[in-house]
Amino acid sequence: IELSGLNSLCTTIISSLSIAELGIGDAITFNLYKPLAENNKKRIVALMGYFKRIYVFIACLIVLLGILFIPFLPYFTNNLDYFMVLGVFIIFLFNSFISYFFSYKRVMLFSNQKDYLISSIHYIFYFVQNVLQIIVLIFTRNIYLFLLIMVLATLGENFLISYIVDKKYVFLRNNKITLDRKSKKELFHDVKSTLMFKLGRLITENEDNLIISFFIGVSNVGIYANYLLIMTSLRSILLKIFKSCLASLGNLNAEKDDNYNFVITNALVFINLVISGFVMVEFSLLINRFIPLWVGSKYLFDDNIAILLGFIMFLQCSRAIFSTFRDGFGLFRVFNWRTLAEAFANFILSIILVTRFGVYGIFLGTAISNVIFFIIEPIMVYSYKF
Repeated sequence: IELSGLNSLCTTIISSLSIAELGIGDAITFNLYKPLAENNKKRIVALMGYFKRIYVFIACLIVLLGILFIPFLPYFTNNLDYFMVLGVFIIFLFNSFISYFFSYKRVMLFSNQKDYLISSIHYIFYFVQNVLQIIVLIFTRNIYLFLLIMVLATLGENFLISYIVDKKYVFLRNNKITLDRKSKKELFHDVKSTLMFKLGRLITENEDNLIISFFIGVSNVGIYANYLLIMTSLRSILLKIFKSCLASLGNLNAEKDDNYNFVITNALVFINLVISGFVMVEFSLLINRFIPLWVGSKYLFDDNIAILLGFIMFLQCSRAIFSTFRDGFGLFRVFNWRTLAEAFANFILSIILVTRFGVYGIFLGTAISNVIFFIIEPIMVYSYKF
């Protein structure tokens, strides 16, 4: 349980450090829709060159932030061996570092409505990675070898995507075109508007793990990691479905047809709610029957927590479509404060309730904050867009 919790904790910390990305990816993606539609290669090259330089800087910044966090690791890992924790954390940090060198090429495929290539490559490498990691766990139980496979899979996936982009978009090799000062200023305003959104979202997604680790213990983080894996996997499938609409929404927004956008928005919201409701019911009923078959009954939360986690997943899945609208419609400034407010509410509620209800109180705080913004987000999108 401790090693599972350590794996989940390191993932949480590294994800939190990626706030250094500052929403650059979202802003660049939105700004690429128009030049791609117009086949403006000079503009595309300028944006991609700027994006590359920014992400090299971000990769170095994440490493620096990770190094600065190392002295605080013992406060989150209880009695685990410090040098083992340090080794695992450094491997996770390196894995994040190498990913950022290739991120700018992914956005080219995504903005050009070819994200199916990214998804296909990712899941192939992810499948191979998991098969090899299972073999390592069965025959060696070596955590360092287990994580080395993760690093190799990350390298392979990113090298292949980089190769495909270089072949499909040969004109990107022209690195002499730079972004003009006016465009940089406009992009900066978009990035500034997404900063608070990005920061709040990362805190909200990761603070439950940190609160559990600090107040309850890393073993409970390990138990939660199994539920979180299933929740994240189900949510990822749903997100992939609606994220595939993002580039199309961006193009529709560029055409300024608000009536048609209104119809499409309503249809997507309805479909999302129906699917999210179905997933919630199935998860709540089956998760505590599946966990014992998968990893054993000692990794179970009680049924009340399982049902609450199912409700949280419903709220998060239902709200995910509005993040798609934010990116597709360019509503960066509308959402900039929302996630910070949610992160603050989630933190305060979870801290208050954990002292009275334990682990259940942490998730109850998360559920309450999700309900509040489940109501607010649709109002924001419809008010500002339509």
